[in-house]
Amino acid sequence: MYYRFYGPKSPMSDYGHAMFAANRDRVDHYGPAEYHYDGRDGVKVEDLYDLIREAWADESARPYDRDGLGYYRTLSADDICGCFTPTDIVDGADGFDCGELNQWLWERVLYPQSIYAVLTPDGAVVYEEALIERVA
Repeated sequence: MYYRFYGPKSPMSDYGHAMFAANRDRVDHYGPAEYHYDGRDGVKVEDLYDLIREAWADESARPYDRDGLGYYRTLSADDICGCFTPTDIVDGADGFDCGELNQWLWERVLYPQSIYAVLTPDGAVVYEEALIERVA
Protein backbone atom coordinates (compact mmCIF):
# COMPACT_ATOMS: atom_id res chain seq x y z
CA MET A 1 0.00 0.00 0.00
CA TYR A 2 1.14 3.55 -0.76
CA TYR A 3 0.04 6.68 1.10
CA ARG A 4 -0.61 10.33 0.32
CA PHE A 5 -2.03 13.18 2.38
CA TYR A 6 -3.19 16.13 0.33
CA GLY A 7 -6.08 18.53 -0.21
CA PRO A 8 -9.64 17.33 0.27
CA LYS A 9 -10.88 17.96 -3.27
CA SER A 10 -8.43 15.85 -5.24
CA PRO A 11 -5.23 13.88 -4.67
CA MET A 12 -3.75 15.16 -7.95
CA SER A 13 -1.04 17.82 -8.08
CA ASP A 14 -0.91 20.71 -10.52
CA TYR A 15 1.46 18.53 -12.59
CA GLY A 16 -1.31 15.96 -13.13
CA HIS A 17 0.09 13.25 -10.90
CA ALA A 18 -0.01 12.18 -7.27
CA MET A 19 3.11 11.03 -5.43
CA PHE A 20 2.76 8.36 -2.76
CA ALA A 21 5.13 7.04 -0.11
CA ALA A 22 5.42 3.44 1.01
CA ASN A 23 5.84 4.67 4.60
CA ARG A 24 2.66 6.34 5.88
CA ASP A 25 4.45 7.99 8.82
CA ARG A 26 6.65 9.97 6.42
CA VAL A 27 3.67 11.78 4.87
CA ASP A 28 0.82 11.81 7.41
CA HIS A 29 1.30 15.54 8.13
CA TYR A 30 1.11 16.82 4.53
CA GLY A 31 -2.62 17.47 4.23
CA PRO A 32 -6.08 16.92 5.68
CA ALA A 33 -7.21 14.12 3.35
CA GLU A 34 -5.70 10.64 3.24
CA TYR A 35 -5.41 8.73 -0.02
CA HIS A 36 -4.22 5.21 -0.78
CA TYR A 37 -2.90 3.55 -3.89
CA ASP A 38 -2.62 -0.23 -3.80
CA GLY A 39 -0.03 -0.66 -6.55
CA ARG A 40 -2.59 -1.93 -9.07
CA ASP A 41 -1.42 -1.54 -12.66
CA GLY A 42 1.84 0.02 -11.49
CA VAL A 43 5.02 -0.50 -13.50
CA LYS A 44 8.41 -0.54 -11.79
CA VAL A 45 10.47 2.41 -12.95
CA GLU A 46 13.37 0.07 -13.72
CA ASP A 47 11.15 -1.71 -16.24
CA LEU A 48 10.74 1.61 -18.08
CA TYR A 49 14.44 2.28 -18.59
CA ASP A 50 14.57 0.97 -22.18
CA LEU A 51 11.54 3.07 -23.13
CA ILE A 52 13.02 6.13 -21.43
CA ARG A 53 16.38 5.65 -23.16
CA GLU A 54 14.71 5.27 -26.55
CA ALA A 55 12.55 8.36 -26.06
CA TRP A 56 15.51 10.35 -24.77
CA ALA A 57 17.56 9.43 -27.85
CA ASP A 58 14.76 10.89 -29.97
CA GLU A 59 14.66 13.95 -27.73
CA SER A 60 18.41 14.48 -27.96
CA ALA A 61 18.14 14.71 -31.75
CA ARG A 62 16.02 17.85 -31.39
CA PRO A 63 18.13 21.02 -31.50
CA TYR A 64 15.61 23.25 -29.71
CA ASP A 65 14.41 23.77 -26.16
CA ARG A 66 10.83 24.90 -26.57
CA ASP A 67 9.68 22.56 -23.81
CA GLY A 68 11.81 24.02 -21.01
CA LEU A 69 13.92 20.91 -20.45
CA GLY A 70 17.02 23.14 -20.37
CA TYR A 71 19.56 21.55 -18.01
CA TYR A 72 18.09 18.08 -18.49
CA ARG A 73 19.01 18.18 -22.19
CA THR A 74 22.67 18.03 -21.12
CA LEU A 75 22.15 14.65 -19.40
CA SER A 76 22.62 11.21 -20.84
CA ALA A 77 19.74 8.77 -21.21
CA ASP A 78 21.06 6.82 -18.22
CA ASP A 79 21.10 10.01 -16.15
CA ILE A 80 17.49 10.68 -17.15
CA CYS A 81 16.56 7.17 -16.00
CA GLY A 82 18.18 8.04 -12.69
CA CYS A 83 16.08 11.19 -12.44
CA PHE A 84 13.00 8.98 -12.30
CA THR A 85 14.47 6.69 -9.64
CA PRO A 86 14.50 8.89 -6.55
CA THR A 87 16.17 7.41 -3.49
CA ASP A 88 13.70 9.21 -1.22
CA ILE A 89 10.42 10.17 -2.87
CA VAL A 90 9.35 12.26 0.14
CA ASP A 91 12.41 14.49 0.38
CA GLY A 92 13.37 14.61 -3.29
CA ALA A 93 11.38 13.12 -6.12
CA ASP A 94 13.84 14.54 -8.68
CA GLY A 95 12.39 14.16 -12.21
CA PHE A 96 8.85 13.81 -10.88
CA ASP A 97 9.24 17.20 -9.15
CA CYS A 98 10.24 18.98 -12.38
CA GLY A 99 7.11 19.96 -14.26
CA GLU A 100 8.74 19.93 -17.68
CA LEU A 101 10.55 16.62 -17.24
CA ASN A 102 7.52 15.01 -15.65
CA GLN A 103 5.42 16.17 -18.61
CA TRP A 104 8.02 14.80 -21.01
CA LEU A 105 7.84 11.39 -19.30
CA TRP A 106 4.05 11.40 -19.49
CA GLU A 107 3.84 12.44 -23.15
CA ARG A 108 6.78 10.45 -24.58
CA VAL A 109 6.83 7.29 -22.44
CA LEU A 110 3.88 6.66 -20.15
CA TYR A 111 0.79 7.76 -22.10
CA PRO A 112 1.81 6.06 -25.39
CA GLN A 113 2.21 2.79 -23.46
CA SER A 114 -1.02 3.26 -21.42
CA ILE A 115 0.98 3.37 -18.18
CA TYR A 116 -0.82 5.29 -15.45
CA ALA A 117 1.29 4.48 -12.38
CA VAL A 118 5.03 4.18 -11.79
CA LEU A 119 6.48 2.34 -8.80
CA THR A 120 9.68 3.82 -7.37
CA PRO A 121 12.01 2.21 -4.81
CA ASP A 122 10.06 3.74 -1.91
CA GLY A 123 6.80 4.98 -3.38
CA ALA A 124 4.62 5.44 -6.41
CA VAL A 125 3.60 8.16 -8.83
CA VAL A 126 0.05 7.86 -10.14
CA TYR A 127 -1.31 9.69 -13.19
CA GLU A 128 -4.87 8.31 -13.15
CA GLU A 129 -7.12 9.47 -10.33
CA ALA A 130 -9.38 6.42 -10.72
CA LEU A 131 -6.56 4.26 -9.31
CA ILE A 132 -6.56 6.26 -6.07
CA GLU A 133 -8.87 5.75 -3.11
CA ARG A 134 -9.70 8.45 -0.59
CA VAL A 135 -9.88 6.88 2.87
CA ALA A 136 -10.21 9.83 5.24
